[in-house]
Amino acid sequence: MRVRASQDNTGVLCAAVASGALDVAIGFCAEALPGTVAERLLEEPAVLAVGAGHPLAGLASVDLSTLGGERFALVDRDGGPGYNQAVVELCRAAGFDARVEPDPQGPMTWETAVRNGGAVGLTTRSSAVSTARGIALVDLSPPPPRSRSTS
Repeated sequence: MRVRASQDNTGVLCAAVASGALDVAIGFCAEALPGTVAERLLEEPAVLAVGAGHPLAGLASVDLSTLGGERFALVDRDGGPGYNQAVVELCRAAGFDARVEPDPQGPMTWETAVRNGGAVGLTTRSSAVSTARGIALVDLSPPPPRSRSTS
């Protein structure tokens, strides 16, 4: 067996599995593409990600329903349609429509918007490991309901 590791956005990895370039991928809010199967490995609660200097950075927890005035970061359309849909659904379940950039572009879109752009993001603690520099994680209390993409 030969194992080769590759890191990229979930949507890019799913497309690589669908094309046969990869045999398997692990992603966040992955959606099955034609010819593939998505299987849940772990379910974790969402947390809020904010830049280290954001006013919410020092809080122990925040209620998602109070964040309707915030701008939410999304990922590139090709990089994570399942993630983007999950954010929109979680915000709607909390009682508001997420304010988002209409067409985020580029592999570092989410991270840049959260770290330097004043936007907030939703993630999990295990997914945030690679973007933790300059980003504070705040628990959501109560934990948001599961969306179609994350349940």
